Amino acid sequence: MMKTSRSILSATLILAAPLTAHAETIQLSNGDRLTGEIISQTAESIEFKTDFGTLTLPASKVVALPSTPTDIDPSPELAEIDVPTDEPEKPGLWNARWTGIANVGGDMTSGNSETKALFADAEATARWKKHRAKFHVDYYWEEDGEVTIDNRSLAGEHDYFFAPKWFYYSRAAFKQDEIANLNLRSNLGAGFGYQIFETDEQTLDINFGPSWLYHDYASDENTSAPAANWSLNYEQSIWEGTFALFHNHRLVVPLDQTDAFIVESETGLRVPLYAGLVATGEVDVDWNNAPAIGTTEEDVVYSLKLGYEW
Repeated sequence: MMKTSRSILSATLILAAPLTAHAETIQLSNGDRLTGEIISQTAESIEFKTDFGTLTLPASKVVALPSTPTDIDPSPELAEIDVPTDEPEKPGLWNARWTGIANVGGDMTSGNSETKALFADAEATARWKKHRAKFHVDYYWEEDGEVTIDNRSLAGEHDYFFAPKWFYYSRAAFKQDEIANLNLRSNLGAGFGYQIFETDEQTLDINFGPSWLYHDYASDENTSAPAANWSLNYEQSIWEGTFALFHNHRLVVPLDQTDAFIVESETGLRVPLYAGLVATGEVDVDWNNAPAIGTTEEDVVYSLKLGYEW
C-alpha cells in the first residue's frame, strides 16, 4: 500500500512539473500580477495566455516581465524589446507626481491705433495616491491709448479620493476684472467630484457643491450670497500626442438670485513643438447674467500662446 501511494505521488509531481515550469508572472503598472504564459511579444503589445483566456496587453502597461531562461535563446523579436524595470517612478517635490503648463503671449499694433497687450497663465497639478492639489493663475494687461486694462485671477483646489473615482474637494477662487468693473470676485466652496478618466491620454472630471460668492463692484453695490457650483474639466490627446483638445467650464448660481448666474469657460487646442514647448490656441468666454452697471454680460478673449509643459 505504501509503495502504491508513493507511485501515485511521484506520477502527480511528474505531470505537474511541465505546468509549473512554463508558468510565468508579469506585473502591470497598476500593481496587478498575472500568471500564465507569454504567447507573443512586440514593442507595442504582449499576448498572454491565462486560465481565463488569452489577453492582449499594451506593452506600456507592463512594468515587469519574467526573465528569459539562460538555456533558451530569445527570438529576434524579443531581443529587440527594452524590458522595463520594476523600479518605481521617482517622486517629485513633496513626494508628488507633478504636471503642468505655463504660457505667455502678447501683441503690439501701431498706426491709426497704438495698442499693446500681454497675457500669461500657468497651472500645476500635484498628485498623490489619495490626494490631489491644483493651482491656476492668469494675468492680462492691455494698453490702448489712455485706457489700461489690468486683470488677474487665482484659484486653488484640494481633492481627497475616498473611493477610486469619487473625491471630496475644497476650492478657493479670486478674480479681478477692470472690463467688468469688478474689483474682486471671491468664491469659496467645497463638494463632491467624480473622476471619469485620469490617464496620460485622457482626463475628465465633474464637480458639484455649495460655496459662498462675494462681489466687490467698482460701479455697483457689493453683493454676497450662498451659491451652487458645477464644473467640468476635460483634456484629450489625439493621434498619439500629435495635439490635445481641452475644455473647462464652471457654472455658479447665487441662491438668492438664480438669474444672476455666472459661466466661465476655456476651450482650445494644444500642439507639442519640441522638448516640452507647446503652442496653444484658446477661446475664453465669461458670461455674467447680472453684470455691473455700464458693462455687458459677455466677455470673449481669443489668444495664441507659447508655453512649456511638464
